[in-house]
Amino acid sequence: MHKRSPQSTMAAAQGQPEKRDIIDLDSCIEEFFWTERFRYSRSFCGLRNNRNQFEVELVFKNLTKENSPPTTSVHKDSDLTGDDPQEKNLLLYKTEFRNSTKGNQEYNISSQRNTTSVCETVVNEGHTIGGKIGIKLKPGDIVEAGAGFKEEISIINEERETVQHEMQWGINTKITVPPDKRVIAKLIVSDERLTADFVILSWFKGEVLAKFRNKKNNVMIALCRAPIHRIINWAKSNKDYSVAMKRANVDREGTVTLESSITCKFRYSVQQHVVITEHEIEKSDNSPTE
Repeated sequence: MHKRSPQSTMAAAQGQPEKRDIIDLDSCIEEFFWTERFRYSRSFCGLRNNRNQFEVELVFKNLTKENSPPTTSVHKDSDLTGDDPQEKNLLLYKTEFRNSTKGNQEYNISSQRNTTSVCETVVNEGHTIGGKIGIKLKPGDIVEAGAGFKEEISIINEERETVQHEMQWGINTKITVPPDKRVIAKLIVSDERLTADFVILSWFKGEVLAKFRNKKNNVMIALCRAPIHRIINWAKSNKDYSVAMKRANVDREGTVTLESSITCKFRYSVQQHVVITEHEIEKSDNSPTE
């Protein structure tokens, strides 16, 4: 049996208020069977009064779930849209060569550095069933192809999740330093940040089975089943679940529709630049030549 994890704890850990609305369908389905299927059963009249002595196993093999393609809204983060273009640049490597001789000097530059692409996902509105969110997103439709993210990102649970991927950048070139000159070589990558909001519809159809077992001896004492649309209609009319189920819709054919809203924050490097600049060696600079 799956229980909802506290949401306020995570918001406090981030140092800011976070309003999230996650429906725990397992809890709702289990409560439906406890209150509805045993209401008029004399054989199990004492079962509800001693429910802490029993455990419930929910079986979803006869329940189908299908997710719609997401509706997506994308915008770049405001902290990278200022007037200073250097806010987007990250210096990975820097070296300097001096030539105090009377002839040209050649130097080889070879270096590799790593950056980390990050995707942080937050489920703002959604549902869990079987303890899982069960939604897949395709960041390749949003971010640069070379950002390093996999073809799909699986949203498994309601907790804030972070996906990271290492990217490698390199410089391998030869430079010529003229007499009485110094040359500075830099490896710079452009850093980009953006936020994508996804809205996904999930359609459920079929029935759920519930197996009630005695915790002491693991003996099954009852097997119940009910169509998912009946369970959701019960929850929408139940005062304990009506608010959480406000986004749930049940059509005439018994299909249940639930909406999920997920935010993904991406940070990744998109392009490297090798910058080579030439400068005069000041007369007061007696540093040895590299």
